Amino acid sequence: MVAEVIAAHLTNVPAVAANAALHTDALAKAAKARANAALPTSAPAVEANAALHTDVPVKAAKVRANAALLTSVLAVEANVALHIPVQVKAAKVRALDEALICRRCKCAIGGAELSISASGDVYPCQLLHYPEFLIGNIHQCKVSEMISDSPVIEQCARMTVDNIKGCSTCAIKYICGGACRARSFHEGGDIMSTSPFCEYEKEAFIDGIIEIYSKNALS
Repeated sequence: MVAEVIAAHLTNVPAVAANAALHTDALAKAAKARANAALPTSAPAVEANAALHTDVPVKAAKVRANAALLTSVLAVEANVALHIPVQVKAAKVRALDEALICRRCKCAIGGAELSISASGDVYPCQLLHYPEFLIGNIHQCKVSEMISDSPVIEQCARMTVDNIKGCSTCAIKYICGGACRARSFHEGGDIMSTSPFCEYEKEAFIDGIIEIYSKNALS
């Protein structure tokens, strides 16, 4: 009985081996099939991944470029913002300087104004037709030559609120610019001194400044 079992077993060994070989081959084929099936899927994935990795540096470069552009724009804006107040302040300073120069003597005597009498005599003001203010006569000399050589014109050119008596110590001298020189002469006998009318003008200027400030503060 034992011999029969052993004989039967030995007979089945080739069949088992063949069956095992068949199953091994089937498993190998199944593995290849799965590998082949996965290959088309992985190829697009690899391509997509490669495209993704290729796109990342491009996007990174764009981001860096945009960041640089933004930085440049911000720098320009900051520079412009910095220069605008400077320009505004510079304009204000220039305006104040110009006002200061113009208001050192607002009277046009001997500068923007000359007066010629019927006889041709030239004076620095139509209200000062007096011998001490005579510049010359147009029948005897050119006006340009008179202006360049006249001591009267030279005196008028030096006439500013810094050296007019009464104006030099006034708190609003550069706002006022001095009063009419002819009026000072007629009221006090001296074009280089203030007149009693200056007190009224001073109050008027101060009241005007306060009024303008009040309107601006309320607006």
